[in-house]
Amino acid sequence: MNKYTKEEFLKAAEIGEVSMIDARHIVSLLDEAKAMIENKSNIPMRNKILEACRTYDRTVEFDSDFSKISLDSLDTIDMMMQVEEAMNVSFPTEIEHEIHTQQFKTVGDFIIYMEKLINAQAPTNQQINASTNQP
Repeated sequence: MNKYTKEEFLKAAEIGEVSMIDARHIVSLLDEAKAMIENKSNIPMRNKILEACRTYDRTVEFDSDFSKISLDSLDTIDMMMQVEEAMNVSFPTEIEHEIHTQQFKTVGDFIIYMEKLINAQAPTNQQINASTNQP
């Protein structure tokens, strides 16, 4: 399988009859897939986090611009709490302060941030579950 750079892909779209909007969309999907592979992300978790965000705002999509959906820092905390409930995790209170200082460009940035927090907690949650299952 050949590997192509983004620039090569976009140039091919210019030459062919592929719209630049479609080509850029495919490149953004490739970037997202690469990030998911690098971060060992999983799609079901990402979709579950997105659904948790949608309980706050039904119009939210992965690529929704944070500034255009009018979320203030308290709304972001509320979305974080929805994620906690949906994923059955509990983030430390320091995370709330971190979220206030984050500059998320898209809902996807928020989802990736939440995903990293959940993955970072995974060993702790597994230890807790293992200790509660023992007789």
